[in-house]
Amino acid sequence: SSGGGSSGGGYTNKTLLLLRDNQCLMADEDKLQITDLGRSMLEYPIAVRVAKMLILGSQGNCLPFVMAICALLSVESLQFMPDEIEKMVAEKLQQEQSEENN
Repeated sequence: SSGGGSSGGGYTNKTLLLLRDNQCLMADEDKLQITDLGRSMLEYPIAVRVAKMLILGSQGNCLPFVMAICALLSVESLQFMPDEIEKMVAEKLQQEQSEENN
């Protein structure tokens, strides 16, 4: 089942499909094997594409740049309206004031 119920089998199947789609599984019809890159990606509790970028960025000696790109890709939007910024600052100030009072 690909639904991801309580057994976890769906998650495994989805992970294997993602790894195959990202060319981390060797194409062997008789015996499915996960490549070294695929095994490394399974150790990270993050999206497959982000894990692949981080691993390959480390191998290519450009990890700081790849980390910045991954961070940018992980947020919905970097644009804030001025009133949103004011609201966030006001909420942060209220939070800090309440912590000081406790």
